[in-house]
Amino acid sequence: MNKLLAVALGMVLVPCLLMAAKGEGKAARKQQIQERKAFNEQQKAERKAQKDALKTATPEQRKEAAKQFKETQHQENKAFNAKQHDENMTCLNERLTKSKLSDAQKTELTSFFESQYQENVSYRDGRHQEVMGFFEKTANDTTLTQEQKKASIKAYMDEWKTKNQAHRTEQKTENQEMKNKFKPAGTAIGSGSTEVPATGN
Repeated sequence: MNKLLAVALGMVLVPCLLMAAKGEGKAARKQQIQERKAFNEQQKAERKAQKDALKTATPEQRKEAAKQFKETQHQENKAFNAKQHDENMTCLNERLTKSKLSDAQKTELTSFFESQYQENVSYRDGRHQEVMGFFEKTANDTTLTQEQKKASIKAYMDEWKTKNQAHRTEQKTENQEMKNKFKPAGTAIGSGSTEVPATGN
């Protein structure tokens, strides 16, 4: 399950401040990284506590508790990602007010990043539902031994890891294309340039 969470968290929001050369942009980025790290550690500790608490439970109790626990952590991830996205969009809008981009370009940028974020929300929700369905189907398959179930889940999660990497690569490419579209030889947004900040959702 750690691999699933690591893959999911690998798709977290990247702040719009990545282009800032120094100052508050770097500080805000550093703060979001620290918040993400603390959030990851908290969820890891919760998973361990959950596993320990279920050692004496029946298989049926463990299965139901695990299902509820995974759903809870999924919702926590959604809320955390939304919080960081809101912070990123606030930052982007603040920086855009100081840029020389036209209103149409500013709208295009904010629409692009909002759309990309919504795509990510949809992607993660779809992945979560598919993974949960696979786990339940595998857990209920009486023709498989426990080792076969573990091997099947591992192979399935490795496949998802590849899909997630392809999704992230596609988004990075889209971000770079958007950045290149607006990037003249100049300085970062917020200092009077027309350069787009690097952001991802």
